[in-house]
Amino acid sequence: MCLGHNVSRSAVASGSVCNYVSRVSYCIRGPEACHPARSRRTHGAEAHITMTTVLNDKTVLVIGHGLAGKTTVAALQRNGVRILVVESRNYYEPDTIAPLILSRSAVQATFTVPQSLSRVPGVEYVEGTVDTIDKSEGRLRVVLKTGEKISADAVVCCTGSTIPFLKPDLGAMPEERRNQLASARKAIAKAKTILVAGGGPVGIELAGAVCELKAQSAKVILAVSGETILHDGFPMGMRTRVAKVLTDAGVQILPNAKVTGSQIKASLTPSAYELSDGSTVNADVFLPSFSSFELPSMPSVEGATDTRGRLRVDGSLQSVKIPGVFAVACASVDKILNLPVIEGAAKVAAANACAFAHAAPLKQYKTKDVPAEPWLHFIWGEYSLLNLPVGPLSFCCGWPLPCLCCLPGCCMPCGYSCTRPEGKGVSQTLQKLMVDGKNLPHYQKMKSPGNELAAPTPAQMVVS
Repeated sequence: MCLGHNVSRSAVASGSVCNYVSRVSYCIRGPEACHPARSRRTHGAEAHITMTTVLNDKTVLVIGHGLAGKTTVAALQRNGVRILVVESRNYYEPDTIAPLILSRSAVQATFTVPQSLSRVPGVEYVEGTVDTIDKSEGRLRVVLKTGEKISADAVVCCTGSTIPFLKPDLGAMPEERRNQLASARKAIAKAKTILVAGGGPVGIELAGAVCELKAQSAKVILAVSGETILHDGFPMGMRTRVAKVLTDAGVQILPNAKVTGSQIKASLTPSAYELSDGSTVNADVFLPSFSSFELPSMPSVEGATDTRGRLRVDGSLQSVKIPGVFAVACASVDKILNLPVIEGAAKVAAANACAFAHAAPLKQYKTKDVPAEPWLHFIWGEYSLLNLPVGPLSFCCGWPLPCLCCLPGCCMPCGYSCTRPEGKGVSQTLQKLMVDGKNLPHYQKMKSPGNELAAPTPAQMVVS
């Protein structure tokens, strides 16, 4: 799914699903997991030393260790600095199948893993929630909710976005998360009307999760702000076909009907909701699919974040208010968040954090037009699509069969389906591959030995 802006299901639109899974695996598991030999070398006594090693007298602190944090840590390792990571939760849920974690408790139990399994050797970790970021005696001071203080030469905020029920709350413990999801499942099962706000990929997948949980007679309403679902990154014909899939499943789509009000929050209790078309919907459960951001406060300055809660940054991804604070996946310049965007931002933010720590010039971050999310699910196992270009020889083959790319004097298997790769067959194949087969990258990470040795560091030990 797209986390909103959603990262985890995003990839380069051109390329195979396997290539995408491999790239996410690199970001979740790190380069060591993809190159075992390299991992053994760096753990052994023969670890090579580069010129950047002498620079590690500087400390860069990363806030958050999800996909954005992990990618940033990997980039920082190439810059030879001391790396501290503050993580607010001791477990990890894969964004890729967030709707399934809501709708299927067995999936939640299978794929929720200890955060410790994604830790990187050589990096120091602190479990805690950051409360504030401020300047102190020429350095940056990060204060945890417990009152403990950590100093750093630069800070990279990788807190990402959150969506009610699809992602855990900041600092939520495992039992709190299980209770939250159990309450949502129970409320949806009892509801007569469920209102889902937002017609993007997240809203569609959230509506699918609701359809799995609701009573047969219950009504599901999808309120969208535009003329139809999805956005311009999806061809109009595709948007029309997806809309038909939803309506055939009993989902009522309300176009030009954005939910209004200053306090649009998820609710599991009955309430009335006003829409931009002037109508009102009475719903027992309300589930917005919008991304929101929750950065630590910065008490010494005003206007550090924008109206959505993202860090206001300049062209180097540095805070416009507090020098030395950078952002990945929570920056005001982000138009959409997916894997290519996060990878590019992580490289620039990591390089600039190190440069700032050593009083060196900063690089400029160039935003790019990123293609839409390459896949979409409405109930895993029932309907999925791959948002890929369709070839002219659509009668030759179909998903998941590979085709033969026939050029003058050359025929070779290219592994690409010329037909529209969508429907139940696509969905069942992806479910068997990624969910039933337990081939999600983070799950494979559990099988990587040695990571249990990377225990978190007590906060008082890294105060400097």
